[in-house]
Amino acid sequence: MALIKTRARQTTVERVAEGTETFVRGFRDGTLSMADLQTAMALEGRIFEAKAGTFTAPITFKAGAIVATTPTYEMRIPAGTTIIPLELNVQIESIGTALILEILATGGQGGSTTTAGTAIVPANLRSDAPVKSVCLCSHTTLTVVAPTKNYQEIWRTGEISAVNQTHSDTVSVYDHAHTYNWKAADAGAYTALVGASNLFFYISTQAGTGFFSIKWMELPSGAIV
Repeated sequence: MALIKTRARQTTVERVAEGTETFVRGFRDGTLSMADLQTAMALEGRIFEAKAGTFTAPITFKAGAIVATTPTYEMRIPAGTTIIPLELNVQIESIGTALILEILATGGQGGSTTTAGTAIVPANLRSDAPVKSVCLCSHTTLTVVAPTKNYQEIWRTGEISAVNQTHSDTVSVYDHAHTYNWKAADAGAYTALVGASNLFFYISTQAGTGFFSIKWMELPSGAIV
C-alpha cells in the first residue's frame, strides 16, 4: 500500500521557488489543505478586513455621482505583495433625495493616492494576528489617480433612483435594499492585484450615510506569482 505524506503547516508555511518539488501541504490532522484555499489562508492568518463606520456611528458617503479621483476608500498594495479581494459589503443608513446610488470597486496598476483620508488599520481574521497587513488603507476625503494599467471594474451596482423614505413603528416603506454585497466566490472570478497596485471603492449618493467593509487575501507576491 502506498504511503502518502503531507507537510502539516498552518503558521510557518513554506513557500519555495517556482518549479521546486515540495511536500503537499496538509492540516495537522492530515487533511489536504489544497481542498479549500480560503480556509487554509484564514488558518495561516493571511485574510484581512478593513471597515469604516463603528457600531451605530456611520460614515458620510461622497455626495454626487462617482468621480474617478475621489473614492470613498483606497488601498495601496506595495511592490512585493499581492492581494485577492474576497468580499465587499455596503450597508446604507440614509440616502438623501431622489438620486442615483452608485457603488463601484476598481483595481489595477499605475494609480496613486494624492491625499489619504482617515487611516484604517486592517484587522487579521485570525484573532491572534500572526501576520500584519502591509497594505495602506484609508477612507473619506480622498484624492487619487485612477489606475492606468490593466484597469478593471471588480464590482458595480446601485439603484436607478434611490430615495430616502420614512420608516414607522408598524411598517417600513423603504423601497430599496439596505445592504449590498459582492463575493468573489459568487462572481466566479478572482482578481489578483499584484503590487504595486491600487484598489479604489466608490460609494456615491446625494447625502448618504452608512458602513462598508472589505475582506481580502494577502501574500508575498513571490509566494503565488
